[in-house]
Amino acid sequence: MLADFSYCKIKPGTKQPQGLNWQKLPLTWEEVAGETACGILSGHGGFLAVDCDGEGAIARLTELFGGSIPQTWAWSSGKPGRIQFGFVVPQELRDRFQKARYWEDLPDGSQLDFRWKGCQSVLPPSPHPETGAYHWVNSPDDCAIAIAPEWLIDYAIALKNRKLESVRLPARLYSVYRAPLKIWAFAQLAAKGSGRAEFSLEFAAGELQRSVSSIRRLLTQAMRLGLIRHFYTEGDRAIVYPYALKKIAKAAGLETLAEIAEIKYEDIKNLNIKCTEAIAAGLQRASLFAAKESQRDIPEENRIKPINPLVNHAALGQRVLWLGPRFIGVSEKFVLWGASQSVIASHRGVSERTIQRHLSNTYRNQPSEVRGSRSDLEPINKAQICQRLPRRMNFLGNPAFSEILIDDLDGKILACGDRVYRCHTNLYQFDAIVSLAGYKWRRAAYKSFLAA
Repeated sequence: MLADFSYCKIKPGTKQPQGLNWQKLPLTWEEVAGETACGILSGHGGFLAVDCDGEGAIARLTELFGGSIPQTWAWSSGKPGRIQFGFVVPQELRDRFQKARYWEDLPDGSQLDFRWKGCQSVLPPSPHPETGAYHWVNSPDDCAIAIAPEWLIDYAIALKNRKLESVRLPARLYSVYRAPLKIWAFAQLAAKGSGRAEFSLEFAAGELQRSVSSIRRLLTQAMRLGLIRHFYTEGDRAIVYPYALKKIAKAAGLETLAEIAEIKYEDIKNLNIKCTEAIAAGLQRASLFAAKESQRDIPEENRIKPINPLVNHAALGQRVLWLGPRFIGVSEKFVLWGASQSVIASHRGVSERTIQRHLSNTYRNQPSEVRGSRSDLEPINKAQICQRLPRRMNFLGNPAFSEILIDDLDGKILACGDRVYRCHTNLYQFDAIVSLAGYKWRRAAYKSFLAA
Protein backbone atom coordinates (compact mmCIF):
# COMPACT_ATOMS: atom_id res chain seq x y z
CA MET A 1 0.00 0.00 0.00
CA LEU A 2 2.94 2.40 0.57
CA ALA A 3 3.64 2.22 -3.16
CA ASP A 4 0.24 3.81 -3.91
CA PHE A 5 1.29 7.22 -2.62
CA SER A 6 3.95 9.89 -3.26
CA TYR A 7 6.84 11.05 -1.11
CA CYS A 8 9.61 13.60 -0.61
CA LYS A 9 13.02 13.55 1.02
CA ILE A 10 13.51 15.30 4.36
CA LYS A 11 16.55 17.25 5.48
CA PRO A 12 18.29 15.23 8.22
CA GLY A 13 17.53 16.47 11.73
CA THR A 14 14.62 18.65 10.59
CA LYS A 15 11.03 18.37 9.39
CA GLN A 16 11.70 20.32 6.18
CA PRO A 17 11.57 18.76 2.68
CA GLN A 18 14.66 18.72 0.52
CA GLY A 19 14.89 20.51 -2.81
CA LEU A 20 12.82 23.08 -4.65
CA ASN A 21 9.36 22.38 -6.01
CA TRP A 22 9.10 19.20 -3.93
CA GLN A 23 5.30 19.49 -4.13
CA LYS A 24 5.43 19.25 -7.93
CA LEU A 25 8.21 16.63 -8.10
CA PRO A 26 6.85 13.73 -6.04
CA LEU A 27 8.99 10.66 -5.51
CA THR A 28 7.96 7.03 -5.47
CA TRP A 29 8.27 4.75 -2.47
CA GLU A 30 11.19 2.96 -4.13
CA GLU A 31 13.07 6.26 -4.45
CA VAL A 32 12.83 7.13 -0.75
CA ALA A 33 12.80 3.69 0.87
CA GLY A 34 16.55 3.80 1.46
CA GLU A 35 16.60 7.39 2.78
CA THR A 36 17.23 8.30 6.40
CA ALA A 37 14.18 10.56 6.46
CA CYS A 38 11.17 10.88 4.18
CA GLY A 39 7.70 12.39 4.18
CA ILE A 40 4.41 11.37 2.57
CA LEU A 41 2.65 13.95 0.38
CA SER A 42 -0.97 14.69 1.18
CA GLY A 43 -3.38 14.95 -1.74
CA HIS A 44 -1.37 12.63 -3.99
CA GLY A 45 -3.20 9.35 -4.50
CA GLY A 46 -5.98 10.69 -2.29
CA PHE A 47 -3.88 10.54 0.89
CA LEU A 48 -5.30 12.66 3.74
CA ALA A 49 -3.31 13.21 6.95
CA VAL A 50 -5.28 14.07 10.08
CA ASP A 51 -2.89 15.57 12.60
CA CYS A 52 -3.92 15.66 16.27
CA ASP A 53 -1.85 18.28 18.10
CA GLY A 54 -2.92 17.79 21.70
CA GLU A 55 -5.18 15.60 23.82
CA GLY A 56 -8.22 17.74 23.01
CA ALA A 57 -7.74 17.09 19.29
CA ILE A 58 -7.59 13.33 19.85
CA ALA A 59 -10.75 13.53 21.94
CA ARG A 60 -12.54 15.56 19.22
CA LEU A 61 -11.60 13.11 16.46
CA THR A 62 -12.70 10.22 18.66
CA GLU A 63 -15.99 12.01 19.30
CA LEU A 64 -16.51 12.60 15.55
CA PHE A 65 -16.14 8.88 14.90
CA GLY A 66 -18.70 8.06 17.55
CA GLY A 67 -16.29 7.00 20.26
CA SER A 68 -13.73 4.93 18.34
CA ILE A 69 -11.30 6.00 15.61
CA PRO A 70 -11.21 3.27 12.92
CA GLN A 71 -8.05 1.22 12.60
CA THR A 72 -5.78 2.89 10.07
CA TRP A 73 -2.20 4.02 9.67
CA ALA A 74 -1.09 6.08 12.64
CA TRP A 75 2.27 7.45 13.74
CA SER A 76 3.67 9.84 16.34
CA SER A 77 6.70 11.96 17.11
CA GLY A 78 6.66 10.71 20.68
CA LYS A 79 5.45 13.99 22.17
CA PRO A 80 2.46 13.66 24.52
CA GLY A 81 -0.84 14.09 22.71
CA ARG A 82 0.77 14.11 19.24
CA ILE A 83 -0.43 11.58 16.68
CA GLN A 84 -1.30 11.56 12.98
CA PHE A 85 -3.77 9.32 11.20
CA GLY A 86 -3.75 8.46 7.50
CA PHE A 87 -6.91 8.08 5.38
CA VAL A 88 -7.68 7.66 1.68
CA VAL A 89 -10.20 10.04 0.11
CA PRO A 90 -12.36 8.38 -2.59
CA GLN A 91 -11.72 9.66 -6.10
CA GLU A 92 -15.17 11.24 -6.48
CA LEU A 93 -14.70 13.34 -3.32
CA ARG A 94 -11.21 14.72 -3.89
CA ASP A 95 -12.30 17.78 -5.85
CA ARG A 96 -14.08 19.15 -2.78
CA PHE A 97 -10.78 20.15 -1.23
CA GLN A 98 -9.74 23.63 -2.36
CA LYS A 99 -7.12 24.47 0.27
CA ALA A 100 -3.94 22.93 1.61
CA ARG A 101 -5.11 22.75 5.23
CA TYR A 102 -8.33 22.79 7.22
CA TRP A 103 -8.06 22.93 10.99
CA GLU A 104 -10.00 23.48 14.18
CA ASP A 105 -8.66 25.28 17.26
CA LEU A 106 -10.06 23.64 20.38
CA PRO A 107 -10.74 25.18 23.83
CA ASP A 108 -7.78 23.47 25.51
CA GLY A 109 -5.36 24.96 22.99
CA SER A 110 -4.96 21.81 20.90
CA GLN A 111 -5.52 21.70 17.15
CA LEU A 112 -7.16 19.18 14.83
CA ASP A 113 -5.50 19.58 11.43
CA PHE A 114 -6.67 18.10 8.11
CA ARG A 115 -3.72 18.22 5.66
CA TRP A 116 -4.21 18.10 1.88
CA LYS A 117 -2.24 19.13 -1.24
CA GLY A 118 0.82 21.23 -0.56
CA CYS A 119 1.48 19.51 2.79
CA GLN A 120 3.69 16.61 3.77
CA SER A 121 3.99 14.52 6.93
CA VAL A 122 7.27 13.03 8.10
CA LEU A 123 7.02 9.24 8.41
CA PRO A 124 8.74 6.78 10.76
CA PRO A 125 11.50 5.94 11.32
CA SER A 126 12.71 9.40 10.31
CA PRO A 127 14.67 11.28 12.99
CA HIS A 128 12.82 13.88 15.05
CA PRO A 129 14.80 16.95 16.22
CA GLU A 130 13.41 16.74 19.78
CA THR A 131 12.30 13.17 20.55
CA GLY A 132 14.83 11.21 18.53
CA ALA A 133 12.62 9.52 15.95
CA TYR A 134 9.06 9.05 14.72
CA HIS A 135 7.45 5.70 15.42
CA TRP A 136 4.44 3.78 14.12
CA VAL A 137 1.37 3.38 16.28
CA ASN A 138 -0.39 1.36 13.56
CA SER A 139 2.07 0.53 10.79
CA PRO A 140 1.20 -0.41 7.16
CA ASP A 141 2.46 -3.92 7.96
CA ASP A 142 -0.20 -4.35 10.63
CA CYS A 143 -3.29 -2.79 9.06
CA ALA A 144 -4.70 -1.31 5.86
CA ILE A 145 -5.31 2.40 5.46
CA ALA A 146 -8.95 3.36 6.12
CA ILE A 147 -11.29 5.13 3.71
CA ALA A 148 -12.22 8.68 4.80
CA PRO A 149 -16.01 8.90 5.22
CA GLU A 150 -17.80 11.64 3.31
CA TRP A 151 -19.06 13.29 6.50
CA LEU A 152 -15.46 13.70 7.74
CA ILE A 153 -14.49 15.49 4.51
CA ASP A 154 -17.50 17.79 4.76
CA TYR A 155 -16.62 18.51 8.39
CA ALA A 156 -13.06 19.47 7.48
CA ILE A 157 -14.10 21.73 4.60
CA ALA A 158 -16.69 23.52 6.75
CA LEU A 159 -13.91 24.61 9.11
CA LYS A 160 -12.41 26.98 6.55
CA ASN A 161 -15.46 28.58 5.01
CA ARG A 162 -14.53 31.79 6.81
CA LYS A 163 -12.13 34.47 5.62
CA LEU A 164 -9.03 35.61 7.46
CA GLU A 165 -9.16 39.41 7.33
CA SER A 166 -6.49 40.20 9.90
CA VAL A 167 -3.55 38.60 11.66
CA ARG A 168 -2.58 39.21 15.25
CA LEU A 169 1.03 39.19 16.39
CA PRO A 170 3.14 40.26 19.38
CA ALA A 171 4.16 43.86 18.67
CA ARG A 172 7.71 43.23 19.86
CA LEU A 173 8.30 40.79 16.99
CA TYR A 174 8.97 43.76 14.71
CA SER A 175 12.04 44.69 16.74
CA VAL A 176 13.41 41.21 16.01
CA TYR A 177 12.47 40.66 12.34
CA ARG A 178 11.76 44.19 11.08
CA ALA A 179 10.85 44.56 7.36
CA PRO A 180 10.72 40.81 6.54
CA LEU A 181 7.91 40.51 9.10
CA LYS A 182 5.76 42.53 6.68
CA ILE A 183 5.99 39.89 3.94
CA TRP A 184 5.25 37.19 6.55
CA ALA A 185 2.09 39.04 7.65
CA PHE A 186 1.11 39.54 4.00
CA ALA A 187 1.58 35.82 3.30
CA GLN A 188 -0.45 34.86 6.38
CA LEU A 189 -3.35 37.01 5.19
CA ALA A 190 -3.08 35.73 1.63
CA ALA A 191 -3.02 32.13 2.90
CA LYS A 192 -6.29 32.74 4.81
CA GLY A 193 -5.29 30.15 7.35
CA SER A 194 -4.41 27.40 4.86
CA GLY A 195 -0.63 27.50 5.38
CA ARG A 196 -0.05 28.16 1.67
CA ALA A 197 -0.20 31.63 0.12
CA GLU A 198 -0.32 32.35 -3.60
CA PHE A 199 -0.31 35.93 -4.81
CA SER A 200 0.88 38.24 -7.56
CA LEU A 201 4.22 39.95 -6.96
CA GLU A 202 2.74 43.11 -8.46
CA PHE A 203 -0.17 42.95 -6.01
CA ALA A 204 2.20 42.48 -3.05
CA ALA A 205 4.37 45.35 -4.27
CA GLY A 206 1.34 47.62 -4.50
CA GLU A 207 0.02 46.69 -1.05
CA LEU A 208 3.42 47.11 0.63
CA GLN A 209 4.34 50.08 -1.56
CA ARG A 210 7.61 48.54 -2.66
CA SER A 211 9.11 47.39 -5.95
CA VAL A 212 8.76 43.82 -7.24
CA SER A 213 12.50 43.26 -6.76
CA SER A 214 12.13 44.43 -3.16
CA ILE A 215 9.34 41.88 -2.60
CA ARG A 216 11.62 39.13 -3.91
CA ARG A 217 14.37 40.30 -1.59
CA LEU A 218 12.02 40.36 1.41
CA LEU A 219 10.91 36.79 0.65
CA THR A 220 14.54 35.65 0.59
CA GLN A 221 15.28 37.44 3.86
CA ALA A 222 12.13 36.04 5.48
CA MET A 223 13.15 32.49 4.59
CA ARG A 224 16.68 33.09 5.90
CA LEU A 225 15.27 34.39 9.18
CA GLY A 226 12.90 31.44 9.60
CA LEU A 227 9.67 33.35 8.97
CA ILE A 228 8.68 31.26 5.98
CA ARG A 229 9.46 27.62 5.36
CA HIS A 230 9.78 27.84 1.60
CA PHE A 231 8.76 29.92 -1.41
CA TYR A 232 9.09 29.82 -5.17
CA THR A 233 7.97 32.04 -8.01
CA GLU A 234 6.41 31.26 -11.37
CA GLY A 235 6.48 34.35 -13.56
CA ASP A 236 4.56 37.03 -11.67
CA ARG A 237 3.11 34.58 -9.13
CA ALA A 238 4.65 33.68 -5.76
CA ILE A 239 3.80 30.58 -3.73
CA VAL A 240 4.79 31.01 -0.08
CA TYR A 241 4.59 28.68 2.94
CA PRO A 242 4.77 30.89 6.07
CA TYR A 243 5.56 29.41 9.46
CA ALA A 244 2.96 29.59 12.21
CA LEU A 245 3.15 32.49 14.63
CA LYS A 246 3.89 30.15 17.52
CA LYS A 247 7.07 28.98 15.82
CA ILE A 248 8.46 32.40 14.90
CA ALA A 249 7.58 33.88 18.30
CA LYS A 250 9.42 31.06 20.04
CA ALA A 251 12.39 31.43 17.69
CA ALA A 252 12.49 35.15 18.48
CA GLY A 253 13.00 34.32 22.16
CA LEU A 254 9.89 36.10 23.41
CA GLU A 255 9.23 35.24 27.04
CA THR A 256 5.71 36.65 26.96
CA LEU A 257 3.27 37.59 24.23
CA ALA A 258 2.92 41.07 25.77
CA GLU A 259 1.23 43.64 23.51
CA ILE A 260 -0.73 42.33 20.54
CA ALA A 261 -1.16 44.24 17.28
CA GLU A 262 -3.97 43.39 14.87
CA ILE A 263 -2.79 43.82 11.29
CA LYS A 264 -5.01 44.12 8.21
CA TYR A 265 -3.96 44.36 4.57
CA GLU A 266 -3.97 48.14 4.67
CA ASP A 267 -1.83 48.17 7.83
CA ILE A 268 1.06 46.00 6.66
CA LYS A 269 3.01 48.79 4.98
CA ASN A 270 2.88 50.67 8.32
CA LEU A 271 3.59 47.61 10.46
CA ASN A 272 6.36 49.35 12.42
CA ILE A 273 3.99 52.18 13.38
CA LYS A 274 1.16 49.79 14.29
CA CYS A 275 3.53 47.85 16.55
CA THR A 276 4.62 51.10 18.20
CA GLU A 277 0.96 51.94 18.87
CA ALA A 278 0.26 48.52 20.34
CA ILE A 279 3.24 48.78 22.69
CA ALA A 280 2.20 52.28 23.75
CA ALA A 281 -1.37 51.12 24.39
CA GLY A 282 -0.13 48.12 26.39
CA LEU A 283 2.23 50.17 28.54
CA GLN A 284 -0.45 52.79 29.14
CA ARG A 285 -2.93 50.12 30.23
CA ALA A 286 -0.33 48.55 32.52
CA SER A 287 0.41 51.97 33.98
CA LEU A 288 -3.28 52.59 34.69
CA PHE A 289 -3.48 49.20 36.41
CA ALA A 290 -0.45 50.08 38.54
CA ALA A 291 -2.01 53.42 39.44
CA LYS A 292 -5.16 51.67 40.63
CA GLU A 293 -3.11 49.13 42.60
CA SER A 294 -1.24 51.96 44.31
CA GLN A 295 -4.50 53.00 45.98
CA ARG A 296 -5.32 49.56 47.34
CA ASP A 297 -3.46 49.97 50.65
CA ILE A 298 -4.90 53.43 51.26
CA PRO A 299 -8.02 53.70 53.46
CA GLU A 300 -11.22 53.79 51.42
CA GLU A 301 -12.11 57.35 52.40
CA ASN A 302 -8.71 58.63 51.21
CA ARG A 303 -8.48 56.74 47.90
CA ILE A 304 -8.27 58.68 44.65
CA LYS A 305 -9.57 56.89 41.57
CA PRO A 306 -7.33 57.40 38.50
CA ILE A 307 -9.18 58.93 35.57
CA ASN A 308 -8.47 59.53 31.88
CA PRO A 309 -9.01 63.22 31.04
CA LEU A 310 -9.03 62.38 27.32
CA VAL A 311 -12.18 60.29 27.77
CA ASN A 312 -13.85 60.91 31.12
CA HIS A 313 -14.58 64.60 30.76
CA ALA A 314 -17.59 64.36 33.10
CA ALA A 315 -15.42 62.96 35.91
CA LEU A 316 -12.70 65.60 35.87
CA GLY A 317 -13.60 67.17 39.20
CA GLN A 318 -10.88 69.29 40.82
CA ARG A 319 -7.97 67.02 39.88
CA VAL A 320 -7.87 68.20 36.23
CA LEU A 321 -7.35 71.97 36.23
CA TRP A 322 -7.34 72.67 32.51
CA LEU A 323 -7.24 70.90 29.15
CA GLY A 324 -5.25 72.06 26.16
CA PRO A 325 -4.30 70.66 22.74
CA ARG A 326 -0.82 69.72 23.96
CA PHE A 327 -0.97 69.65 27.75
CA ILE A 328 -3.31 68.62 30.57
CA GLY A 329 -2.90 70.53 33.79
CA VAL A 330 -3.60 68.45 36.89
CA SER A 331 -3.52 69.10 40.60
CA GLU A 332 -1.15 67.70 43.19
CA LYS A 333 -3.66 64.94 44.02
CA PHE A 334 -3.90 63.53 40.47
CA VAL A 335 -2.74 59.89 40.34
CA LEU A 336 -0.12 59.82 37.58
CA TRP A 337 -0.23 57.17 34.86
CA GLY A 338 0.43 57.04 31.12
CA ALA A 339 3.08 55.97 28.59
CA SER A 340 6.54 57.49 28.60
CA GLN A 341 8.05 57.84 25.13
CA SER A 342 11.46 56.82 26.46
CA VAL A 343 10.02 53.59 27.89
CA ILE A 344 8.16 52.86 24.64
CA ALA A 345 11.41 53.46 22.73
CA SER A 346 13.27 50.94 24.90
CA HIS A 347 10.56 48.32 24.29
CA ARG A 348 10.66 48.97 20.54
CA GLY A 349 14.44 49.09 20.37
CA VAL A 350 14.45 52.44 18.55
CA SER A 351 15.21 56.05 19.35
CA GLU A 352 12.84 58.28 21.28
CA ARG A 353 12.67 60.53 18.23
CA THR A 354 11.25 57.64 16.18
CA ILE A 355 8.55 57.11 18.81
CA GLN A 356 7.69 60.81 18.67
CA ARG A 357 7.20 60.55 14.91
CA HIS A 358 5.12 57.38 15.08
CA LEU A 359 2.80 58.87 17.69
CA SER A 360 2.52 62.30 16.10
CA ASN A 361 -0.59 63.39 14.21
CA THR A 362 1.41 65.93 12.23
CA TYR A 363 3.66 63.15 11.01
CA ARG A 364 0.88 60.60 10.51
CA ASN A 365 -1.57 62.76 8.59
CA GLN A 366 0.91 63.92 5.96
CA PRO A 367 2.11 61.54 3.24
CA SER A 368 5.73 60.51 3.08
CA GLU A 369 7.79 62.34 0.48
CA VAL A 370 8.94 59.00 -0.94
CA ARG A 371 5.93 56.66 -0.81
CA GLY A 372 3.05 58.56 0.73
CA SER A 373 2.43 55.47 2.84
CA ARG A 374 1.34 57.25 6.03
CA SER A 375 -1.60 59.18 4.62
CA ASP A 376 -4.16 56.51 5.58
CA LEU A 377 -3.22 56.15 9.27
CA GLU A 378 -5.87 56.85 11.89
CA PRO A 379 -5.40 59.96 14.05
CA ILE A 380 -4.26 59.75 17.66
CA ASN A 381 -5.25 62.09 20.47
CA LYS A 382 -2.26 62.71 22.69
CA ALA A 383 -1.63 65.09 25.58
CA GLN A 384 1.12 65.38 28.17
CA ILE A 385 0.25 65.43 31.86
CA CYS A 386 1.55 68.49 33.66
CA GLN A 387 1.21 68.26 37.43
CA ARG A 388 1.05 71.47 39.45
CA LEU A 389 3.88 71.95 41.92
CA PRO A 390 3.33 73.35 45.44
CA ARG A 391 3.48 77.11 45.77
CA ARG A 392 6.72 76.90 47.70
CA MET A 393 8.33 75.68 44.47
CA ASN A 394 6.79 78.48 42.41
CA PHE A 395 10.17 80.05 41.60
CA LEU A 396 8.97 80.88 38.09
CA GLY A 397 5.73 82.54 39.14
CA ASN A 398 5.82 85.15 36.41
CA PRO A 399 3.10 85.44 33.71
CA ALA A 400 5.83 86.24 31.20
CA PHE A 401 6.88 82.59 31.32
CA SER A 402 3.43 81.32 30.29
CA GLU A 403 3.54 78.33 27.89
CA ILE A 404 7.35 78.21 27.95
CA LEU A 405 9.15 74.91 28.54
CA ILE A 406 12.32 75.23 30.57
CA ASP A 407 14.65 72.26 31.12
CA ASP A 408 15.94 71.65 34.61
CA LEU A 409 18.00 68.87 36.14
CA ASP A 410 14.97 66.63 36.80
CA GLY A 411 12.96 67.08 33.62
CA LYS A 412 10.72 69.67 31.97
CA ILE A 413 8.97 72.51 33.71
CA LEU A 414 5.94 74.36 32.33
CA ALA A 415 5.24 77.84 33.63
CA CYS A 416 1.57 78.63 33.08
CA GLY A 417 0.11 81.81 34.54
CA ASP A 418 1.39 82.26 38.08
CA ARG A 419 1.96 78.54 38.77
CA VAL A 420 4.63 76.03 37.79
CA TYR A 421 3.95 72.52 36.49
CA ARG A 422 6.17 69.46 36.10
CA CYS A 423 5.74 67.61 32.78
CA HIS A 424 5.22 63.86 33.13
CA THR A 425 4.06 61.05 30.81
CA ASN A 426 1.73 61.22 27.82
CA LEU A 427 -1.85 59.98 27.63
CA TYR A 428 -2.93 58.48 24.32
CA GLN A 429 -6.33 57.70 22.86
CA PHE A 430 -6.05 55.24 19.98
CA ASP A 431 -8.69 54.50 17.35
CA ALA A 432 -7.11 51.36 15.91
CA ILE A 433 -5.44 49.38 18.69
CA VAL A 434 -6.42 45.84 19.68
CA SER A 435 -7.76 45.65 23.21
CA LEU A 436 -5.62 43.35 25.32
CA ALA A 437 -8.56 42.85 27.64
CA GLY A 438 -10.46 41.13 24.84
CA TYR A 439 -7.50 39.10 23.69
CA LYS A 440 -8.34 35.40 23.88
CA TRP A 441 -6.71 34.35 20.61
CA ARG A 442 -5.22 30.89 21.12
CA ARG A 443 -4.33 31.83 24.68
CA ALA A 444 -4.38 28.25 25.96
CA ALA A 445 -2.26 27.05 23.03
CA TYR A 446 0.50 29.39 24.11
CA LYS A 447 0.71 28.22 27.72
CA SER A 448 3.14 25.50 26.75
CA PHE A 449 5.06 27.96 24.54
CA LEU A 450 5.43 30.47 27.34
CA ALA A 451 6.52 27.78 29.76
CA ALA A 452 9.09 26.32 27.35
